[in-house]
Amino acid sequence: MTEPRRSTIYLEPELHQALRLKAAVTDRSMSDLVNEAIRSALAETPIMGPRSSLDFIATRSYHRCERRYDQRSAR
Repeated sequence: MTEPRRSTIYLEPELHQALRLKAAVTDRSMSDLVNEAIRSALAETPIMGPRSSLDFIATRSYHRCERRYDQRSAR
């Protein structure tokens, strides 16, 4: 597994409290619960071809950034 990346997310106060409580009750970290929820949500995304939705999203994001870089370089 690769090294986790740090990210900032903004949660509604009720969601944050519920997440903290669930983490305490289940003896898991908030990060573990959030990662699990994101994986579950992404698994519901239709896949395109043999790749997983995670691969599709990562590849699409990479190419979007690459196009922006190319456009800036052309100026």
